[in-house]
Parts: sequence; C-alpha cells; structure tokens
Amino acid sequence: MTRKITTLVSCLMVVSAVSAVVSTMSSASMILPVFTGTQTSASGSSGAGAISVSIGAKVIFTSSGSDSLTVESNRHLGPFTVILGGSTQGGEPCRSLGDASGTILITGSWHLVLATRSGLDVHEFLFLFTELHIECPNAAVKLLLVTGDVAGLITQKSGSTTAFQVSMATIDGEGRVQEYSEFENDAGTGVKTALSVKQEGGAAKAGFLESASNVWTFPSTTSIEK
Repeated sequence: MTRKITTLVSCLMVVSAVSAVVSTMSSASMILPVFTGTQTSASGSSGAGAISVSIGAKVIFTSSGSDSLTVESNRHLGPFTVILGGSTQGGEPCRSLGDASGTILITGSWHLVLATRSGLDVHEFLFLFTELHIECPNAAVKLLLVTGDVAGLITQKSGSTTAFQVSMATIDGEGRVQEYSEFENDAGTGVKTALSVKQEGGAAKAGFLESASNVWTFPSTTSIEK
C-alpha cells in the first residue's frame, strides 16, 4: 500500500509540474518591437497612392504631407494623422468629411508589430483607422466609409539614423491583394489585416491601400529594437 501511495504521489507531482509548464507557456506574451529613444513624436510624408475597393471605386491621391504620429510610453503604439492631397475619383475631387476639396484626413492609431516572412521575423507598421468618410460629390460613387486596418513593412531608411520607410502595396497592382496582410499580436497569434469599405451605404467590401515613399522622421537618432 505504501508503495502504491508513493507512486501515485510521484505521478501527481509530474502532472502538476507539466501543468505548470503549460500554464507558463500559454500565458507567455510576445515581445513586441519598440522605437528606441525618448522622442514623443515624428513627422511623415508619402507620395502617390490609392484607396481602392474590390469591384468598386478607386480614390487616388498624389501626395501626403504634414503627417504626424505620437509615441506613447510603451514605445510601440500611439495615435497618427495622415493628410492625403490631390484626391480624386475618376478625375473628380474627393475629400474627407468637413475638409477642403482634394484633401482626405485619416486618423487612428499605429502599432509596431512582428510578422514572419520566408521564415524570418520582420517589422510591420500597422494603421488602425478611425471610421473614414470620403465624399466625392461629382464622381460615380459619392460616399465611401472606410474602417479596419492595414499594414506595411517598416525599415530604417538607408543612410539615415532618424527616418523610416514604410512600404504599402498590392501584390497584383490592381488593388486586390494587400502585400502585407498578417502580423503577430502580443500573444504571438497570427492576425489578418482587413480594410472594409461601404459604398453609398451598401454592403461592406474589401478595401486596399497603396502608397509610395512613406517616410516617418524622428527629431533625433532612433531605431527599432527587438
């Protein structure tokens, strides 16, 4: 009897130890990339691009300027503002709600995240949109409501210690497949990004963002640490 009790106790100890390890593993969180330094803001700009809808409208823009982001104390997220200039749909000017003709103001929050591509960890810059109202009074589609998130690959700009390049594109060049469409959250789980667009109150459709030469610049030396 004593031997049986000893064996049972030993088994329970092993089960307990395994459970503790599993519990520790499941509660472990992803170490997210962060911006180094103490700067609390950065300025941004970008070149031409487009917001397009699957089997729908395409709003193009020629430039972006006076963009800004704020860095919160954890160094991996904060609010952002992006201003798109020269915005048109089919040659007709567009604007965000309450803004000047041709101007689209995008606001929301940004996050530095990790993704795995070809077996390697890379850094991505995730934009989470506040609901965006785009008005194009004289175009075929007069109102678009854009929500969701979109990501781009972020890398230190060549030769710079303060600037970062963000690449956002579609794979087929027709606004149908977002090139960077998945990231890992702070629990290490893969998450898909998705922009959603409603045209004139219709059903939500997949949306896509292309934008060239996106650059964020900090006032002093900054890098990404992970």
